Amino acid sequence: MLPPLPSIPAVADGVAAIVNDDVITLSELRSRVAALEQTSEIRDPQTLEQVRRQELRQMVLERLFTQAARAKGIDESRVTAIVKDEIADMEKKAGGKQQLEANIRAQGKSYAEFEREKRSEIMSILLKRAEIGLEQRPETDIAFSPVDLRAYYREHQNEFEIPPSAKGRQIVFTDAKYGSREKAVEKAKETLAKLEQGAEFGALARELSELKPSEEGDLGWIKKGSGAEPKIEQFLFANDEGKVSGVIELDGAIAIVRVDAKRPATTERFTDPDVQKRISDKLISERRSQILRELNLKLLSEAYIWPKDLFTRW
Repeated sequence: MLPPLPSIPAVADGVAAIVNDDVITLSELRSRVAALEQTSEIRDPQTLEQVRRQELRQMVLERLFTQAARAKGIDESRVTAIVKDEIADMEKKAGGKQQLEANIRAQGKSYAEFEREKRSEIMSILLKRAEIGLEQRPETDIAFSPVDLRAYYREHQNEFEIPPSAKGRQIVFTDAKYGSREKAVEKAKETLAKLEQGAEFGALARELSELKPSEEGDLGWIKKGSGAEPKIEQFLFANDEGKVSGVIELDGAIAIVRVDAKRPATTERFTDPDVQKRISDKLISERRSQILRELNLKLLSEAYIWPKDLFTRW
């Protein structure tokens, strides 16, 4: 168990955690947890203890990143400028500095604590950006060769498969507009008769449909299995271009659908520059995540942290 939090603000402060030569006080932890408790319905003591422990872990990591940022020579004047800009933006959104300060107090923390947390947050972000090559430092740039990209493409072919797709239009008649399902069906059948007599589908959709009338009921391209209305998707993929459905009963509405065009399943080619860029972006993202995980482990393994079991329980 963590040291118990004083329930009365007047109680003398204590130590919640030690991070190398830095101390996280019980009052700092209390203010962080108070904000969470106000926005959640968690009241179970054991769950609250887990929340406290998780929040304390996060505070320890923030201190570690701040210490590492200073050791790495992160420009503190830049941090100050970013913090100032972000707080100014927050004041604007809150309706002024006084309202922002009131919001902060409502979370159980002082303005000084808020500024300190914001500064720690920015220091952590700048350190992480430097570590993963986002601070324009060529020696830390992450790049993958064409051989790496092609190897990924070969090993993950399923990611580049494009399912068949169909393009269609619909005319929708809602039960609500016509007063009942029967009357909506009757109107749909009248419309089908006009289509059989040669009326243009798009013109009727523009005149009658209650969905996308200005777009002549255009459904756009729908990929098979994309989660479109099942009955409409089934009709589009079971029929040839130009086919018009009969009455399709939906939840609260009737639809008439026409198949405009179809595309077979295919596979994106590796030679497509967009494919290579997507692969590169994904590999870079995965590598950056790995770097941050390794940084976390390195900082934790090299630091003196108390309570000693903070990162080994739960």
